[in-house]
Amino acid sequence: MNTDCIYSLSDFLGQVLTQKCWTAWRAEKRRNEKTGQVKITKVPYQTVTSQSRSNDCTTWISIEDAEAVAATEGFINHDLGGGVGLWLGIEYGAEYRVGGIDLDTCLSPCLTTWAREIIDRFKTYGEISPSRPA
Repeated sequence: MNTDCIYSLSDFLGQVLTQKCWTAWRAEKRRNEKTGQVKITKVPYQTVTSQSRSNDCTTWISIEDAEAVAATEGFINHDLGGGVGLWLGIEYGAEYRVGGIDLDTCLSPCLTTWAREIIDRFKTYGEISPSRPA
């Protein structure tokens, strides 16, 4: 793997910490109108009452604002989770890009071999989505 374009975490954070590319989020239960099935999903917010959208950069906020929203009493559904997030898959200046890989069905019940190979190759970590806590 070519590492000429890999920057240090401190260099990357030095740039994105000053940008409006953040959101507060909380996990919410959503009911499918057709099936009635309840699913947990991450919902992004720009204020305590106003959602943000991945395809509308005018709804993105600073990390300080995201932290303030997430810290507002009653905002996070404590039994479901929430916090501060960075929008993925967009360009952060000329040199930095962040992306994500969604590894659906990679737990059965332990991490599958193919998922471990991807995580190892990209030298990254993984997290379990609130919509699939097992």
